[in-house]
Amino acid sequence: LPVRSGRPRITASRTFSVDASEGISPSLDLSELLGIDLAEREHCELRVSASPGLELLAAGAYLTDYPHGCAEQTASRIFAALSTHALRARTDDSATALAEVADRVTRGFLRLASMQTEDGGIGYWPGHTSSSPWASLYVAEVVAASTDLGFKVPGRLRERLAQHVDARLRAARSLDERARLVHAAAALGSLHAGWMRRLEEQRGDLTPAGRAALAAALQLAGETPRALAMVEADAADRAGTGTSAVTSAGRGRYLASSVRTAALELRVLLDADAYHPGVQRRVDLLMAEKSSASGRWRNTVDNAAALAALAKHAQIFRTEEADWRFIARAGSAAAADTTAMDTSSSEEAALMVPAGIDVLEAELSGQGAAFITLTATGRSSASSGPLDRGLICRRRLFSRDGIELDSDALARGAIAHGDLVFVEITLATDGRTAVSHVAVVDPFPGGFEVETPKLLGQFPWHASLPAKERDATVTPSGSSDRAEFLDDRVLIYGSALPEPRAYRYAARAVALGAFEHGPVQAEAMYAPEVSSVGASASRLQITE
Repeated sequence: LPVRSGRPRITASRTFSVDASEGISPSLDLSELLGIDLAEREHCELRVSASPGLELLAAGAYLTDYPHGCAEQTASRIFAALSTHALRARTDDSATALAEVADRVTRGFLRLASMQTEDGGIGYWPGHTSSSPWASLYVAEVVAASTDLGFKVPGRLRERLAQHVDARLRAARSLDERARLVHAAAALGSLHAGWMRRLEEQRGDLTPAGRAALAAALQLAGETPRALAMVEADAADRAGTGTSAVTSAGRGRYLASSVRTAALELRVLLDADAYHPGVQRRVDLLMAEKSSASGRWRNTVDNAAALAALAKHAQIFRTEEADWRFIARAGSAAAADTTAMDTSSSEEAALMVPAGIDVLEAELSGQGAAFITLTATGRSSASSGPLDRGLICRRRLFSRDGIELDSDALARGAIAHGDLVFVEITLATDGRTAVSHVAVVDPFPGGFEVETPKLLGQFPWHASLPAKERDATVTPSGSSDRAEFLDDRVLIYGSALPEPRAYRYAARAVALGAFEHGPVQAEAMYAPEVSSVGASASRLQITE
């Protein structure tokens, strides 16, 4: 009886545009385009539209489905709901679609309200008693965006957050921090004309991100010529120094990333003058930073910023007149005469690719651009081994006597029904400096339950070891920002250091059978290319 796969779920998306007058490749090889073999693929969807907004849906889905729920990621999900609704409704009934988005926005703000701290700011995680400076500013932006589109925001959340921002503005030390606070205050309805004027005078000492924030504040204050002048002067400064508008901002500067800066400038320009020559340059820069394989940007903050700006652009600049017909057929002899999709440029169409189909035969005729998106979910290969990219994360299992249980022992049935098993996860960097905001995901195999939903400082047998031996052999415990014990996995959030640190918990075998145990995974949430996947999925046997 299958319980659940122990292999990590993966998602792949590929979007491309085709000139209908030039036609399309007669065969679409799904494994080649998506990089997920047919045997590992669970679901696959083909979507076709004449709207360029289709290119942004993968980024919206990434934010909606992102598995962690800190304040930033909750706010980013709200941005995704607002942006994807602006691009297209998920149903043909606009009222139903609007209600669906309103529900997602409401649930997001209720969660953010639960994170509001005593000083009116927003804590990074539920239960945090101190506010996160950058998360508070980020939430201010999504409050303003939701209000502008007519969605309800809890009044107390907005009022207390505005007071928090005003208090921080008075105490701000750096110019860039003050520019971001002035922007957040303006987004919440408090205009600080004096600070705006002072920051304009100090424009040369602001970073590109600071100047973009100031330009956005000026635009919100109705000072369109001054906002435009700020964006144009910033572009001239970069051109004079030969610096690209989209460069790496370094880890941790979440509100100052170059993608976010370009997106904020684009929104200012679209509000001020949609036909400004700088509009298309920033659209091109943002699209160049989007991964062609995944259809999204580097992290959740960049995704939300780029999505909001480009969705606004897509709304203003509707696609050129298109008149085409697209036909897709399942690429197998048995289904060769069956039309799987037959659609035109007048509508957006979606097709769930039938199971077992790896090739689609396609025809495209007419004129204008057709935007095609393929999205698939599946499981990583069972044979994939450890993969470390800046982080090293590993898992070990022990019996209650302190004996390590290797993969061979687990497969032979070393665990009996009712046994207590101790789990140790170690996390470290590959020698570089500390990496913050790391998410560790440890999947449970079927047949196990957490004994006590908390991390253990040490295992029971550690206390009986001589102090010298314990210091030499026991990995020091790591501190976590948050730990969540779910039905099918344990989530641990914290920082990785060059020296390994351990996280420990206990689980109990509660069901007989053979189960697949997926690898432990770690990822820097704001630099997902820094990651680690432990040893490949293994099998374990729970005996009588």
